[in-house]
Amino acid sequence: MNKEEKKRPNTRSALMKSGCIAAFYTLNGYFLKVKPAFGIDKVMFSFVQKGSQGKGFDVYMDVDIFDNLCDMILSRELDRNLTGSSQKEPAFSYVTGQNGAKQLSIFAGNSGTVIHGWFSENKLNANVPVKAEQLRIMAKWFRRICGKYYEEMAGYCLEAMKGNARYYEQEQDESDEDGEPAPMQETPVRQTEPTTPVAPVKAPEKPAAQGEKMVKTITPLKPFGNNGNLCFKAVDRKEREEVFVVCEDYISTFNPAVWADFRSKAANPGVFVTVAYVPHGDRVIVTDFQRIGR
Repeated sequence: MNKEEKKRPNTRSALMKSGCIAAFYTLNGYFLKVKPAFGIDKVMFSFVQKGSQGKGFDVYMDVDIFDNLCDMILSRELDRNLTGSSQKEPAFSYVTGQNGAKQLSIFAGNSGTVIHGWFSENKLNANVPVKAEQLRIMAKWFRRICGKYYEEMAGYCLEAMKGNARYYEQEQDESDEDGEPAPMQETPVRQTEPTTPVAPVKAPEKPAAQGEKMVKTITPLKPFGNNGNLCFKAVDRKEREEVFVVCEDYISTFNPAVWADFRSKAANPGVFVTVAYVPHGDRVIVTDFQRIGR
């Protein structure tokens, strides 16, 4: 028995405690673990080469795309699409990474369904056979645990709606007694009177930093949600991983030279940067970028 097999979780509780919703093992080649990474709005497919002491590559899929994949699995749409599929014409495919460097696809192989991973930069090619019931179990577990994540996302939207309510003009339809819209009536033209200029809306005040630290990025700088915010994942000197959020409202207050330097380099991981920050739940809000480098 090799080291990977000794470490293999043999119960559902052990698997979940490791952060996985699915793990697919093979006798040789690669094995695959699927882990939600809600802090960065992704689901990670981690392909690990057996006998290599953890060497491999990760493919990060947008969480909403993975949710759509779960729809396909549970509705048996994926099963129907697998008929006649191949590696060149898969039933499902996803491309990510810089210049499309990483790909994930699902197709029908010679002996059943295959999850295929490809990392072009390192010429890594992984084929992991899976069973239909294993995919359905994975999809069901994602649905069981994703509720709180989507509830949190809905909360953000509801809060934004409350804050933007003053910009919306409510229109009420006037109806006649029969329920049909009342005919429009001509309104006499009036001379427009000068109005008092409205003061511009100020951005939220940036909180005071509660500390600063040097970290090393392990993911590129990416959009975070749909409101202009950005995020990246990084590790500190003790190799602790955290998700750092860059709020659009605070960017104008950053050190412009350091922020521009970081943004130009952060398309790829491995950037050392010192940031001022404020803890916020399971994330970290960046209040400024101090310097680039060790």
